[in-house]
Amino acid sequence: MGIVEEKSSFPLPITNSDPEIKVRSVLPVFGLLNMIISCSTTIYRAYINGDIPMVVFIVFVFFGTFLLEYWFRLYNKLSPTENSSQRHYIKIGIWLLISSIMFGFAYEVSTFMSLAASVSFFLVVLCGNSLLFYVYFIWDGEGKSTPANKAAKAEEQEKKPFLESVDKVC
Repeated sequence: MGIVEEKSSFPLPITNSDPEIKVRSVLPVFGLLNMIISCSTTIYRAYINGDIPMVVFIVFVFFGTFLLEYWFRLYNKLSPTENSSQRHYIKIGIWLLISSIMFGFAYEVSTFMSLAASVSFFLVVLCGNSLLFYVYFIWDGEGKSTPANKAAKAEEQEKKPFLESVDKVC
């Protein structure tokens, strides 16, 4: 149940950027249609009820989804060694956009909750945002970025010639 992928100049979330995959699923198309219908009905209901902040938030989330998809594709296209400053700026943009969507969602939902539930929900969002920051900017995937690990690797490199000479003598 796939459709042969055609080259498109504007990467929508329904296209696949991997050149090895020649067939794409129709499920992302249904997801996109669902997002369009859901956002449209929510915007209509919020506008009819005079809830302009909700209209602005839903429009922001709708276009933010496409911007996130574009930034993720751009980030994955760059190699880890070259354009490290550009990769860093893209990571900052991704983190800021996801964080603003998370906190906007927490704000919109908190209006329907009690104070204790709202504070709890904001704490969950803050923890998720902190975890996202840690994964994007501190943790390197292999533990290379912490100063302690860098010092341990440098010390290991310094001892390596000594250990090799001891092995030759024994």
